[in-house]
Amino acid sequence: MSSVLNQEDKIPAKILLSWCNALRYLRNICSHNGRLYSRLHHTLPAFHRSDRELLEIDLDNDGKTLLIYFIAMRHLILSMSLESQSFWNKKLQKLLEESYREQIDLRHYGFSKKWIELLTINIG
Repeated sequence: MSSVLNQEDKIPAKILLSWCNALRYLRNICSHNGRLYSRLHHTLPAFHRSDRELLEIDLDNDGKTLLIYFIAMRHLILSMSLESQSFWNKKLQKLLEESYREQIDLRHYGFSKKWIELLTINIG
């Protein structure tokens, strides 16, 4: 997946606002010690047409899982510096390593088997 959006894939203000609201919702859950796992989320970020290849929505939960937030965060990181993109990739790798070490099944968060490849930003 490219690390730069084509002109037709630029983010409309309505979608960006949706992402901000959804990430604020997620932040509030975390700040009040709520759990993120095994739950359906109801303040969801809007889908952007460039997300089609990233989405493998489970029809049972309508995509109301944590992965959709990571997709929105990835978009925001794409507009940031290469240093920020590298930081994002390192955090994804750390999540992968910790999930193996702690035996956490990320499918409970809505992550597919190839989530790391889908969310990693190709730099350079």
